[in-house]
Amino acid sequence: MASAQPKTTADNNASNRLPILSACLGFLLLIGICLAGIQYRALTLPKTISSALVPTDAVIVTTGGQARISAGLTLMQDGYAKHMLVTGVGAGITKSILAASLGLSEPQKEQLICCVDLDFTATDTIENAKAAASWMRQHNYTSLRLVTANYHLARARLEFARAMPKIKIEYFAVSPPDLQPQNWFYDWTIARLLVRESGKYIAAHLRHLFSRSKAAA
Repeated sequence: MASAQPKTTADNNASNRLPILSACLGFLLLIGICLAGIQYRALTLPKTISSALVPTDAVIVTTGGQARISAGLTLMQDGYAKHMLVTGVGAGITKSILAASLGLSEPQKEQLICCVDLDFTATDTIENAKAAASWMRQHNYTSLRLVTANYHLARARLEFARAMPKIKIEYFAVSPPDLQPQNWFYDWTIARLLVRESGKYIAAHLRHLFSRSKAAA
């Protein structure tokens, strides 16, 4: 019976390279999937169709951009709600400071003073949702319109729906003027924003799935 031939140096080198090659291909595939996901997210950011709006008891605005507050005030001016909460306002910020920074007209300032409440407790989206839920219970409201940036809406929708499962939630996506998502691969600032938000959205989903699995056990 013939004895087995010993492996040559070339055979050993090929065997050693195979795991490295597989790891590189796996890494490139992962990068490709991530880039495809960011591209899909950039091209499918939500848009609000004004003609499809319906009135709600209240408007909830999450802080993070001045355009969001202005959009909320416009919704009230147009009769879509009579009361508004801005959640996550920085400590020391007053309605007068907000009015000055936003350059509001006199009618808008009056509306801000009379019909807008400020929440200073929330520091992230989860706390935004909890503060909004408490405020909704306080006023016995059953419907709201959530106003936030288009890139943030998917995660905010998830957190608000979880915090208020019995509340009817409508949405209004604000498109920041300096965010051109279709050109994200040319602008590192936009790319970093979309990557960060995508990561937070996936983490929020995983956290909720884990919580449901734990509750069902």
